[in-house]
Amino acid sequence: MNEVFKKYLIFLEGGCNGVLCTSAVDTLISGLIIHATGQIKILKNNLNLLDKRADNYVSKLDEPSREIQKNRFIHEKLLHYADHYNDIIEFIKDMEDLFSLSISVQIVGSSVVICMMCYMLTLKEGCSTNPLLNPSWVSGIILLGKITGSKVIDRKSSEGKDSASQGLV
Repeated sequence: MNEVFKKYLIFLEGGCNGVLCTSAVDTLISGLIIHATGQIKILKNNLNLLDKRADNYVSKLDEPSREIQKNRFIHEKLLHYADHYNDIIEFIKDMEDLFSLSISVQIVGSSVVICMMCYMLTLKEGCSTNPLLNPSWVSGIILLGKITGSKVIDRKSSEGKDSASQGLV
């Protein structure tokens, strides 16, 4: 087997192994972020429909007690929604504390791997066979590993902006 081809296979195995190992963490974190944003959307929907639900609740009651019962119903629901909001915030803080170190290590490790691969590409032996083969391979590995992560970060930052503009954060 050609020596350059052996080096290429070693690079391929190392790059793919890194992507496969870190994709599980990316998927887990993405799922937890989606869960938290889903809970915030449920809470937002509940708050938007609170007046309708209160009207439906008091529509079966006698006229004199409707306003008092409606206010009591809204008060109880608001207390429940405040507890739900606090639970969401606690969940998000727990996930942030739990995964911030692993994400940082993953980013630093990926940066080191990319730098090492680019350095290996500059070596004369690696580029002597097909100059188009190695850069395209490294580009593919970078895209596989980083597109998903950047989408998660973009999604998280846009959700945070939406929540902040609506007064949820």
